[in-house]
Amino acid sequence: MAAFVPVAVTPSVTRATAASVSASRAYGTWAPAPVVAARVAPAAPTMTFEAGVFEHTNPYAAELKETANYIARNGRGILASDESNSTTGKRLAMVNLENTETNRRRWRELLYTAPDLGQYISGCIMYVGNRCCVYRVAPSGGRRGEVLATRCPHVFWLASSSSRWKLDVCARILTMFAAVAWTMSFCLFAAHRFEETLFQSTGDGKQFVDVLNEQGIKPGIKVDTGLTALPRTKNETATTGLDGLPERCARYYAQGARFAKWRAVMRIGKEDGAPSDAAIIENTHALARYAQISQAAGLVPIVEPEILMDGDHDIETTAYYTERVLSYTFRALNEFNVCLDAALLKPNMVCFIVFLCMLPLCLRRATLGPCDYRVGLCALFCY
Repeated sequence: MAAFVPVAVTPSVTRATAASVSASRAYGTWAPAPVVAARVAPAAPTMTFEAGVFEHTNPYAAELKETANYIARNGRGILASDESNSTTGKRLAMVNLENTETNRRRWRELLYTAPDLGQYISGCIMYVGNRCCVYRVAPSGGRRGEVLATRCPHVFWLASSSSRWKLDVCARILTMFAAVAWTMSFCLFAAHRFEETLFQSTGDGKQFVDVLNEQGIKPGIKVDTGLTALPRTKNETATTGLDGLPERCARYYAQGARFAKWRAVMRIGKEDGAPSDAAIIENTHALARYAQISQAAGLVPIVEPEILMDGDHDIETTAYYTERVLSYTFRALNEFNVCLDAALLKPNMVCFIVFLCMLPLCLRRATLGPCDYRVGLCALFCY
């Protein structure tokens, strides 16, 4: 007969273990109860909003908070001059001006050099768009004026785009064309890239960022690269631009930019249920990732989850989706450890009544751990 070892069943033995012990007794086998180790709760992750964490991990922490508070001062607004070249061309056409780089520069110079602009404007969003200029170059090296880029429609499609891959394709086509032209007519065409508006200067050679800084205006930059269709949704979009964003933000900071802007666009649709969860999650994730990258590079992120005003929905529907999108947005910002003290929120403008209804939601204080933080509100944009 097998020997039995008496074992006391302690509270640490689970019900399943006790049942197996009873079964073992019945079949003539006996085993001591296994020792169950006490579960230890995992340590809570260290969040950015805890006191001192952001200051020790980000070398731009003090500057970022100072810039956010400076831009959101009472009585000041933000000048949005980040229109694309095509949009600027429409404005120039209203006064019978050709859409050229020189005219766009003169128009923006007129805005930035307005007298006493700094008394009303605290920040200015600038535009960065790559354009490929094609020059006829003589064998001696002299440039004979800009040609082809505004006359050949196929090249202009490539040259007028801000997309990097289109510019690369354009440069390669022109390089091959230059080799053929050199052998046939002893002249060639060269492609040159430049970036508007952040890297431009006034007519007398002073950089735009210096002109703004002299008036007490913080230069900013739009960093997203536009909208793209979101697959398997009904005409919903996602904002692109995360590829290469850390390098671009570092270059923009070195040029003098101190804040950035990213616009996520969502629409309300009664028939198709837009915005869908996929669109909300995708756009808020991109906003949070952009904000994280911007703060790491020293740029204050303007977070803009925009709900379009288009449609025949009522005010309650607008309020519901706006609050829903803002909830997803701030959850994503917290998950990516974005410091809210160093970020600005641009809420969507629907109409005056909706804006007043949502203003308390944007301004209310949120208790985060032991400290209170106020979300910076940047609602007044001057166009």
